[in-house]
Amino acid sequence: MSAKKADAKPNVSAEELMGHYREMLLIRRFEEKAGQLYGMGLIGGFCHLYIGQEAVVVGLEAAAEEGDKRVTSYRDHGHMLACGMDPKGVMAELTGRTGGYSKGKGGSMHMFSKEKHFYGGHGIVAAQVPLGAGLAFADKYLGNGRVTFAYFGDGAANQGQVYETYNMAELWDLPVVFVIENNQYAMGMSVKRSTKSPSLWERGAAYGIPGEEVDGMDVLAVKAAGERAVAHCRSGKGPYILEMKTYRYRGHSMSDPAKYRTREEVDAMRVMGLNPNQMLVIPRILGLVIALPMLTIFADIAGLAGGALIAVGSMGISPLQFVERVAYSTDLTDFYVGLSKAPIFALLIAMIGTLRGMQVKFSAEELGLKTTMAVVQSIFLIIAADAVFATLFTRLGI
Repeated sequence: MSAKKADAKPNVSAEELMGHYREMLLIRRFEEKAGQLYGMGLIGGFCHLYIGQEAVVVGLEAAAEEGDKRVTSYRDHGHMLACGMDPKGVMAELTGRTGGYSKGKGGSMHMFSKEKHFYGGHGIVAAQVPLGAGLAFADKYLGNGRVTFAYFGDGAANQGQVYETYNMAELWDLPVVFVIENNQYAMGMSVKRSTKSPSLWERGAAYGIPGEEVDGMDVLAVKAAGERAVAHCRSGKGPYILEMKTYRYRGHSMSDPAKYRTREEVDAMRVMGLNPNQMLVIPRILGLVIALPMLTIFADIAGLAGGALIAVGSMGISPLQFVERVAYSTDLTDFYVGLSKAPIFALLIAMIGTLRGMQVKFSAEELGLKTTMAVVQSIFLIIAADAVFATLFTRLGI
């Protein structure tokens, strides 16, 4: 199955949409505050933020029922908040307080809540996957109709124990949904560099496990896919794989500066699904068209001030004489001519810069190449435009 998106007009109420938004915003604000506290030294150890991936857990929790279980990796704050755990208890654990879910001893990566059926938070890559299958085995044994969500990342998808778990889960028809949170990077390694597989969910086909790829940035698409996966598991057909194509905006952990990707890549992901002309092109063009005339005025004032300092300090010319000579040798029309060129030059620079910027294909080398092209082409167009202006103003007698 290919990636599926929610319909343009989803059959959901305004209250439900607002609820999804509120939960995603809670996770985002919580993680931003956790990042601040980590920087202040109030959170120790490792801290992996979930910023950018909020739609995955919120959408899947909307498809879950009371009693369903979930287990995940060390990037677990969002999962805890989405399943209903108290944000104060989670933050207390992050800051090492006894009011935390693990009495302040587990920290960011090791929190649990039997009441909310949240079984971690695990620091070992992919170790939670077989644990998730074990939870599902218990539910199948008890015949209670519950489903387990086993979350893991694209890096963990290359671990051998994942495929051992796939095999056993399919053999025993376990009610487990394997959720691959493909945020494009396993620590600092891009998925494109770590595997030749066109998709990660299709690896389950070797074990007979169905699945699909989902737009993990669309909460309604996630919910719809989650409902299909849960229905499959509850009907006794065994496991199901969901590969959530998502993105993390921060580094792997708070100690990761994320220098393996460009800022432009992150910015592009932030506006994905939105109109790039409205979000990227038009604001930059307008900004430069407004800023360059202002910079022209500032440069003229700075040039006059610098000339005055040199004239007074080195040439023995008094300030009054300098002002008189400037007024005699220049005309206000010269200022207006220069100022009239500035918006046109700004428009040319911004158009070339945004055009080449949109052509960058996710690599630092490509970014450097397009930047150089934009600079050279902008200089050429400005020289040509200046020649046109000179001809025009000459004919007008200006």
